[in-house]
Amino acid sequence: MDDVNEKEPDSGVETIMDNVNEKETETKVETIMDDSNEKETETGVETIMDDLNEKETETGVETIMDDVNKNETGVETIMDDVNEKETETAVETIMDDENEKETETEDNKSEDNEDSQNKDNFKCKCDSIELLGRITKKPEKLDKSEINDIRLNLFTERNSDGTGYLVLRGKDIENRYKRRIMDSDIRAICKYIKQSPRRIIMLDLSYNRITDKGFIKLLKKILVKSRSSIINLNIMNNRLSAESIYHLANYAKYVKLIYLRLNGNNFGSKGGEYFAKFLINNKTVEYCDIGETSQTLSSVAQVISALRKGHGENTTLRVFDFSRIIPMFNRYSYETKWFAYHIEYLLENNSSIIELHLQKNEFISHDVEYFVRGLRKNNTLLYLDLGFNKIGDYGIELIAKYLAEGPQLVLLNVAGNSINDLGARALSFGMPFSKIRALDISHNRLTDAGLLDLLNTVKKPYFLRFLNIWGNKIGPPTCEIIHRMLESGVLFQHTMDVKLYEVDEVLYAAYYPNPANRNKHLYYNEMDFGVAQPIYHITRNVIGEKKKVKVDCKQRHKLDKTDRDNF
Repeated sequence: MDDVNEKEPDSGVETIMDNVNEKETETKVETIMDDSNEKETETGVETIMDDLNEKETETGVETIMDDVNKNETGVETIMDDVNEKETETAVETIMDDENEKETETEDNKSEDNEDSQNKDNFKCKCDSIELLGRITKKPEKLDKSEINDIRLNLFTERNSDGTGYLVLRGKDIENRYKRRIMDSDIRAICKYIKQSPRRIIMLDLSYNRITDKGFIKLLKKILVKSRSSIINLNIMNNRLSAESIYHLANYAKYVKLIYLRLNGNNFGSKGGEYFAKFLINNKTVEYCDIGETSQTLSSVAQVISALRKGHGENTTLRVFDFSRIIPMFNRYSYETKWFAYHIEYLLENNSSIIELHLQKNEFISHDVEYFVRGLRKNNTLLYLDLGFNKIGDYGIELIAKYLAEGPQLVLLNVAGNSINDLGARALSFGMPFSKIRALDISHNRLTDAGLLDLLNTVKKPYFLRFLNIWGNKIGPPTCEIIHRMLESGVLFQHTMDVKLYEVDEVLYAAYYPNPANRNKHLYYNEMDFGVAQPIYHITRNVIGEKKKVKVDCKQRHKLDKTDRDNF
C-alpha cells in the first residue's frame, strides 16, 4: 500500500495535467514558481489535493499502475520545462538587480556632480596667493633662466686690486640655464655694472646672441659714459652688423676701451669702412681684433690707411689681429698679393704696432717678399704670426735671410705652412744671428733631418725659450738630441709641446700641451673642462706686478715649478 500511496499522487498529477488546458497549466506553474504570495500557493496545493482524492475513489489502483508507466515520460518533460523556466526567471531577477544597482550609482554620481558644481559656484575663484602678492607688492617669482643681479654676481670674478671681471660666455650660460645672452638681458647687465660696489673693468659676452639693438643699448648706457669703468670688451661671435659699427664710429671719441674684440661678427665691407673711421677718431684702443668679419680688399685698404702715417694715423694701437678677414667662398676670389701689398705699407708707415696676426689668409711664398720689404723698414714689430698659410720653403727662406740681419723680431709663428726639410735648413742658417725667443714650426712636413738642423742652432746668444715642433715626423734620433738638451738645460720641458718616453730602450715623442702656450685656448675662450662646472665659490684673481724675467740656465729651478696656470 505504501507503494500505492507513492504512485497515487503521480498518477493524479498526470490525469490533472492532461485535463487542464495548456494556458491554465502555464499560469499555475508561474504562480507556483513565483514566491511573491504564499497564500496563493497554499490554496493551489489544497485544491490539487482535493482533486486527487476525488479521482482516487473513481479510478482503481490497476488503472493507475498501468498509466504510470505510460505517462512517466510526460512528467519528465514537464519537469524539464519547469526547470528551464526557473533558470530563466532566476537570470531575469539577477539582471534586474544589476540594472537597479547601476541606476542607483548613476543617480548618486549625478547628485555628487550637482553638489560639487554648487560648491564651485559658491567658492572664490581668485588665486589668494597672487592677490596677497599684489596687496603686499611682492615681486613675482623669477624665471629659472632669468638673468638677474644674484646670478650676475656669481659670474663676477674678484680681483685683488678691487676690480672685477664679468664673464658671461655663451656656452657656459647655455649649459646652466639652457639659453644664451640676448638683447633683453642687456638692461639687467647695465644696471648691475652701474650699481655694483666693485669696479667692473672687463665684460665678456662672447658666443651669445646679441644683435645691433642690444649692442647699441650697451654702447649708450655704459661705454660712452664719462664714468664708465669698462676698459675690456669681448663681444666676439655674436650677431652684429654694419649698423653697430656705425654707432661705434660715431661715439669713437667717447669710448674709453683698451681691449676690443669684434671677431666673428659678419659686419662686412661697409662695417670695415666704419671701423676705419673709429680707428682714426679713437685714441684709447690698444688691442684690437677684427678677424673673420667678411672683409674685402677695398675695406682692408681703408682699415690699413687709418693706421698709416699721413692718413689720420692711429698711434695707440699695439696689437692688431687681421686673421681670416677675407670670406673664402667661390663668389669672391682675390689675389693675395694685393693684401700683402697693403701689409707692406702698414709695416713701413706704422711705429706703434708690436704684434701682428695674419693667420689663415692664404698667403703664398711670393707674398712674403712684400712682408720682408716692410719688415726691413720697421723697428717696432716684435711678434709676427703667419700661421696656417701657404708660404712653403721659399717663403721661410726669405724670412731666414731677414733674421740673419739681426732684427728686433722676438716671436715667430710659421706653423702649418707646408715647410719641408729644405726650408728648415734655410731657417737654421738665419736663426743664430736673430733675437728669436719663441718659435712655432709645428704641423709642417719636417723629418729628422730638418729638425736636427733647427735643434743644432738653438744655442745662440739669445736663448730659445719656447719651441713647438709637434705635428712633424719626430724619430728616435731627434728624441735623443732633445733628451740631451733637456738634461743640459738648453731646453725646458715646460716650454715645449712634446714629451719623451722610452720603449725597449728607444725614445719616442708624445704630444705634451705646452703650459706656457695657451694662446688658442684663451683666444677662443674655451672652457677648461668643456662643460660648465658647479659654482662652489666665486673666482678670485691675484693681480701681481709685472717683473722682468731673465731666462737662462740659472732659472731652471723656477721653470720646473711652473704649471699651466702660473708661468
